[in-house]
Amino acid sequence: MTKTTTRGRGRPVEKPMPDPIPDTPENVARALLTTPPKGEDEWDYLKEREIPAPPGGDSSAS
Repeated sequence: MTKTTTRGRGRPVEKPMPDPIPDTPENVARALLTTPPKGEDEWDYLKEREIPAPPGGDSSAS
């Protein structure tokens, strides 16, 4: 039987918490809710990514 390690619960230790925002929660909410939404071309996860070529060259163009 092999022993497996499992992750602990909670936030990882190596990732520190971000600095607190120096403003009131009301002002933070107002800033978030009054800014215009991002366009579809501004989201990183929607941007097309170039798929790297497999090592050894392109074998399909023969």
